[in-house]
Amino acid sequence: MAKHDLILLALNPTQILDLMDRALHAAGFEVARAQDLVGLEKSIQEAIPALLIIGESFASRDGLSVAGEMLERFPTLPIILYANQDATGLAKAALKLGLSGYIYPPLKMADIVEEVQKSLARGRKLGDWLRREVRRTTSSLAEKAEISEAERNKLEAIIANIQDGVIVVDHNKNFLFVNRAIRETFNLNDQELIGKPLTDVISNPDLKALLVRSSEGPLKYHEINFDDGRVYNAQYTPIPKSARL
Repeated sequence: MAKHDLILLALNPTQILDLMDRALHAAGFEVARAQDLVGLEKSIQEAIPALLIIGESFASRDGLSVAGEMLERFPTLPIILYANQDATGLAKAALKLGLSGYIYPPLKMADIVEEVQKSLARGRKLGDWLRREVRRTTSSLAEKAEISEAERNKLEAIIANIQDGVIVVDHNKNFLFVNRAIRETFNLNDQELIGKPLTDVISNPDLKALLVRSSEGPLKYHEINFDDGRVYNAQYTPIPKSARL
């Protein structure tokens, strides 16, 4: 188990919140708490967690609704719903929405850690599969002179479902594809990007330095720093006739 996975607890202040915090810390996880919607958004902006645990009622909102909004933004983010009691209808709704787990009292520390570990493992498998699909599909499309609308839609759908930020550029460093995580990270909103030079759209100096270093070959680690204190690790992987960032 990775000892630095960040677990975000979006729960109203209760004894169970303290229990989860202690259990996850004892298991080697990093833990952050969000006790209202502003705190949740701030935590997400600072660092996308490896997993989110949200209460069925959170900050006067329906927890499932908030979880659904999170999944729209981060489709591969594992989310566990904490319910005050076992309820078949609530469990079915959570699974139908796409949540990865469902827990309820009575809970022991070991129960919490086990469910988190299982959800993280499922999330990693899904993320790995999606990343392989991006590499395979991008490589295949790059060999063709033209990309059909259906092929473009397929690739965009795959990229959109990756929690990590993904940019695909051509040999001139012009945008081919970009996913929602990147748009949110760099505040790009819904502006049209395809065909535009990456460095004309994103002015971050660390990202520009990464593109300069990319001529040396694959880069496993490169820090992208932001003025508000956020720090991301980036990787550059060349693909025949294109590039993936």
